Amino acid sequence: MFREQIGRAEGAKIVQPGKTDTGMLSRWAFTEITDASFHWKGAGSADDGKSWHRFVEVLARRHPAAT
Repeated sequence: MFREQIGRAEGAKIVQPGKTDTGMLSRWAFTEITDASFHWKGAGSADDGKSWHRFVEVLARRHPAAT
């Protein structure tokens, strides 16, 4: 499966709009981005963007690379 999304900065966030293989709108967002962490959310809309439902949410921490 291949999905094309283009990430764009929106203020302090990175947003990637696109469509699923069924044609539903999708939106991935990276927020609260720091050197040590970020918040990643994925949502979909079956009504052309009038309403969105979140289907994934990740709170991630970055670890320094081992040397």
